[in-house]
Amino acid sequence: MTGGWARRGGRASDTGVLARGLAAVVALMVGAAALVVAPPRPAAAEEVELVPTSIAVTQPAPWTSLGDRVLDVVVTTADGTVVDEGRIVADIDGVPGTVSSTVPTGPLVVKQPLLPGRYGASIEYRPAEGYAASTWNGEVVVQDGTIPTTVEVSAPDVVPFDEQVVLDVGVTSATGTPEGKVGIWWDGDPWPSGFYRSTLVDGRATVRVLGYGDPGTLGVTRHFSVVYYPAGDMQTSSAADSFTRGRTTRELEIWFDRVWDGVFPVTADPWDVSVYVPDLYYYGPEVSDGTISLYEGDRLLRSKPFPSYRDGDPLVVTEFRLSEKDLPVGKHRLTARLTGATYVKDASTSWSMSVEKLRTTTDPSRGTADLLRFGDTMKLGAGVMMWRNSGEPRATGTLTFYEGSTRLGSTSLRADGYGGTLTLGNKRLAIGKHKIRAVYSGDENYRGSSGTSTIGVWKALSKVKVRLSDRPVPRGERLKIKVRVTSPSDIALTGKVKVKVDGRTVKTVTLRKRHDGRTTITMPHIDTGKHRLKIVYVGNDKTKRSVAEPNRLRFL
Repeated sequence: MTGGWARRGGRASDTGVLARGLAAVVALMVGAAALVVAPPRPAAAEEVELVPTSIAVTQPAPWTSLGDRVLDVVVTTADGTVVDEGRIVADIDGVPGTVSSTVPTGPLVVKQPLLPGRYGASIEYRPAEGYAASTWNGEVVVQDGTIPTTVEVSAPDVVPFDEQVVLDVGVTSATGTPEGKVGIWWDGDPWPSGFYRSTLVDGRATVRVLGYGDPGTLGVTRHFSVVYYPAGDMQTSSAADSFTRGRTTRELEIWFDRVWDGVFPVTADPWDVSVYVPDLYYYGPEVSDGTISLYEGDRLLRSKPFPSYRDGDPLVVTEFRLSEKDLPVGKHRLTARLTGATYVKDASTSWSMSVEKLRTTTDPSRGTADLLRFGDTMKLGAGVMMWRNSGEPRATGTLTFYEGSTRLGSTSLRADGYGGTLTLGNKRLAIGKHKIRAVYSGDENYRGSSGTSTIGVWKALSKVKVRLSDRPVPRGERLKIKVRVTSPSDIALTGKVKVKVDGRTVKTVTLRKRHDGRTTITMPHIDTGKHRLKIVYVGNDKTKRSVAEPNRLRFL
């Protein structure tokens, strides 16, 4: 939208639209000087008479909208003496304190951007001690350029009431690229308060008007003009536009209690879910209305008015409590929705999660001895590790043990839930290495798990006991030895028994199952003298070798 501009209030006019602003600028009209001397004060007995002053103002060069515009100000006494003490304050177009200087005599520089026009000006000398105040009243003018320009601006149709307005402004001319500034003039009283300007770069500028978050402006349409403050010979121009303050936008947030890595553990049932509308509480509960709902897919789980209240006070978050009846074990996608709010657009946010049983690990090495003896009672055990918090239930269920695909047996978990032990028959596992797999069944709260471990089954232990018939052995007699082989297992003790004298085997006998580990050995003739006797049970494929304590004998 494009157009010219017009000064209001009867002081200056041209074509177009121009809102009344901070100041308008300033050129000096010839013959506009006037001397005003402060009225005499009632004299006190000790009061010193003040020296009258007057102000002379000249304009050394024409003014334009931008840049340093100078007025030469001279303050003198009646005899022409220049006054260099005190302060100068200039009011342009009735705006107090447009510019001031602590040097009463000298150049007075006006820096504010000023539109072309004719304005009243008042320059006041605020005196130093001993001098009287004085004022110069006159009229100043700012000249416009001669090269026509056009302003283009496009405002969003709707801007949320708490967001800034961002205007992209372009200024064009048939001759060259315009330089200078652009500013916003509001139609009617300024809103928001203030005057927004931006410098052109390559003929374009972005003007940002802050949003003050006034919910009362919802639905209000604001009309404004963007005015070009020219530099050089460019001509002032303006464009009008408008926007309407609309509902704000919020990204909802979902908070969960007792959730780890997107997982609701079933043991934490019920689960607390909170929905938060960020920063809206800043405007008070009267800005919060509508409904907050919680969905799983298209299935409505819970719904509450927004905001919720507790003990008469509005809550910052809206809280929901869910159970496994709402979200069974498995994967889910929760969506929180805000609908029907006066000041906030409908909003939603989603979050993927899953309801899962607690994780476990099963380790057979934590419950089984490093080695088992063939023939002894064999016990297989496994430890079950639970990922649980204090107060949550312990694991229940069964442990089942396998070797390959062969099921060895099952047992229940101990009361503490941390494992169990299976008792096997004494011959269930053959001698050698075995890869055992323990499988935990899981329960309503804990996932099943399994683990493997390699264990060894060793030969059964044996022990040899010996009784000698005579000691020393008389000449001409043969020694008889009673041998007893025992084992903690219930395996039949079979195999060979060797008699060694001085390290040399002198006789070997065979134990059979019917002997029940007992035998009597008659020794051959041994040379006269002292000898070392040792009885060795060789063992078999299931029983380990054993040796009786050596005996020293003397044969006569």
